[in-house]
Order: sequence, then C-alpha cells, then structure tokens
Amino acid sequence: MRMGFAKAQWMEENERGWSSVGERRSVCGDCFNDSSIQRFIAERASETECDYCGRTDERPIAADADDVIGLIMESISTEWTDPVEELAYESAEGGYQGDMHDFWDVLEIVGNPIETAAFQEELERAVVGIRPVWCKRDYGALHLDEGLGYDWDTFV
Repeated sequence: MRMGFAKAQWMEENERGWSSVGERRSVCGDCFNDSSIQRFIAERASETECDYCGRTDERPIAADADDVIGLIMESISTEWTDPVEELAYESAEGGYQGDMHDFWDVLEIVGNPIETAAFQEELERAVVGIRPVWCKRDYGALHLDEGLGYDWDTFV
C-alpha cells in the first residue's frame, strides 16, 4: 500500500522536528542579530522583499524561510532534543525525569538570534506543534564547558 502525500509530509516533519511554513515565504538578514544566519541568507538570497519585516531592495536580499528555519533547528538540535530520546519516563513520578524547557526557553538559552516578531511567530508555529518540550542532548553527560571548568579547577 502506498503512503499518501500528507502522511509522508507529516512523517518527514516529525522526523526533522519542525514543519514547513507552507507557502513560499522569504526572510532577510535584518530579521536576525546573528552573523552566521545573516551570511547564510546572503549566500542564498533569491528574493527582493522580506515577507517578515517588509524590507525591499533592487537586488536579492531574502532567502527561503524554510531553509533558514532548517539552519536554526539543525543548530539547536546539536545541543537540545526531544525528552523521549534522553530522559527516563516514570508515570508515578509525573512523567519524564529531568529538566525540560519549552522552545522559547531553549531559544533564549542559546542566545535568541531573531529580531523580527513575525519570524519568531513563524518559527513557533513550525516547531511547537511538533516538539513542545526540549531537554539537553546527552542529558547525563558533562557538556564541554562543564568538563573544561572541572579540568581547570583540578589543574589550579
């Protein structure tokens, strides 16, 4: 039996952790305060108008919003994941056992790179319906900064 398009798209979105914005929309570098995202957009710019801040230019200034969301989510996913992948679940203790954060907490922890409220709302629609809560990846392990701090304390 062949899978329908809608089901295939739903499965793909769940696998990657975010959904497409649907219609083709473009976002410019001015909607961000992060030079890596701005460079990514500049390299892929194909539109002369930003659908989020309204900025226009004669030369291409905006890239596909799905591509930019993909970059942001790929970056966040290097350190953060779905609690089902990391945490023990104990229904008698109230669910997943560990620190969990909503998406906006995670975005603030990683240094929210988004300047435009309209794009923040778009990102929320793309992510929260798929993965409403997050936890640190490799939950029980020390992260690099923690390990280096302990090594430094031992050294001195």
